[in-house]
Amino acid sequence: MASIPFAFSIHHFVNSVGSYAGFAAIIGLAVLVLLFFAQARETHNLRQQASEADERVAQLESRLAWQSRQQ
Repeated sequence: MASIPFAFSIHHFVNSVGSYAGFAAIIGLAVLVLLFFAQARETHNLRQQASEADERVAQLESRLAWQSRQQ
């Protein structure tokens, strides 16, 4: 008969730890979603900067070719 209260206390402990773990998992998922969107925004900005850099290089190359033809 002594094992029944022990089983109930373990059951209560598992339930309370499980609810804390579930709450922590939800908080962790929220943080991961925020990080995902921040990374997507940063990736978009980097791609845009790379595209602008390619355009700038093309402009400079055409200017250099024009100047070399002038000489």
